[in-house]
Order: sequence, then C-alpha cells, then structure tokens
Amino acid sequence: MSLTTVKRIASDLLGIGESRIRISPEPEQTKRAAEALTRDDIRGLIDEGIVYTLPTQGVSRGRARHRHLQQKKGRQRGHGTHKGEKYSIVSKKQHWMQKVRSQRSILFRLKEQGLLADGIYRIAYLMIKGAAFKSKGAMLVHFKEKKWLTRDITAAEIQNPLAAEHAAKKAKLEKPRNPAKPKQTAKKPKEAGAKKEHAHVKKEAEEEKKHAKKDEAKHEEKHKK
Repeated sequence: MSLTTVKRIASDLLGIGESRIRISPEPEQTKRAAEALTRDDIRGLIDEGIVYTLPTQGVSRGRARHRHLQQKKGRQRGHGTHKGEKYSIVSKKQHWMQKVRSQRSILFRLKEQGLLADGIYRIAYLMIKGAAFKSKGAMLVHFKEKKWLTRDITAAEIQNPLAAEHAAKKAKLEKPRNPAKPKQTAKKPKEAGAKKEHAHVKKEAEEEKKHAKKDEAKHEEKHKK
C-alpha cells in the first residue's frame, strides 16, 4: 500500500485532514507502513506511533489578553480606537447612568454630612432625575447660588471629608521649624584694608600728640630755670 493511501485511511480513521497526518521518516518504520494492507494494520501503526498527527495550530490569546488588560486600565480607548457610531462603545444609557449615579452619590454625602439646608434633598434628587445638572461641578455651583449649602465646600471635600484636615496637617509638617537666618555677607577685602589703614593713621596721630606734649613740658621746665 502506498504511503499516500496510508495517510488517507489514517485521516479517515482519526477524523482529521490528511495534511496533519505524518509517517515516521525512519526507513524501517516507513517500510512497515508501506506493508500495511488493512485498516486494522493502520490502527496498529497509529497505536505504535509510526503514524501520528500534528497538533492543531490555533490563534494565540496572548495579544488579546494584553489588550484587555490595558483597556481595563482605561488605555487604548482613544478616538483612533473607536469603530462605529458615537455611542457604539459606551451607550447613551451607560453615560446617563454614570452621570446620575455620581451626582446622587455627592447629594447623599452632602445630606450625610449635614451640609444641605432643610427640605432640599428631595428637591435636588428630583432635579437630578430630570437632568437639570450637566455635571457634579455644575450641581454644586447651582447649590451655592441658591444658598442650599450650609457652608462652601468642594467636590473633593465632599468625597473625602477629612481631606482639608489632612492637607492642613501636611502643610504644617512641611513648614521648617527653625527658619534659616539670612546669611551675613562677608566684608569685602578692600573695605577691611581701608579700615586697617585708618586705624594705623589714627594711632600715629595720637603718638605725635604725645610727643608734642612732652616737648612742650621740657621747654617750659627750661624756661623756668
């Protein structure tokens, strides 16, 4: 039996394509494959490993896994990556849900921290439902204009009430305890030299005065004699 026929029958027995069937290249085993006469003989060759199959060649998932990981981080989502219409990646409903949930979370925190005036929570909640505010910032600006807040506050302070305290403590720690004194500039060598010369001249003048007084005293003694 020709080796081509052996491959065809083996592929039929294994249920795969002929391109994946291989016969061992060793002369003795190739001779045994050519001597096969029946399907049972070929089954025996498959069991012995003389006739074997190549593994299936699949598509690697490595690149897809890496891309999925990057997208989970928020990357690879720019305009060049978008395919389709405006809302093909994030639908209108998902946009709406994200916006409304973020605004409601801020409103709930304001209520929890006692920063809302009386009776305002329900009014603001219904306004959020009616898409009255474009964003969290716009909502807070509206609250400040209407004087619905007991005190001025930012979105960051609402989400983390201790943020202001932490910032103040951090600024206090960063301040130097003993501020460095301004360095005194060294005297210029010319000025120091000038002062030395002035002191020397002064000393000479004093010595001359002393000598003059001594001469006067001697002259007076001579005159008395």
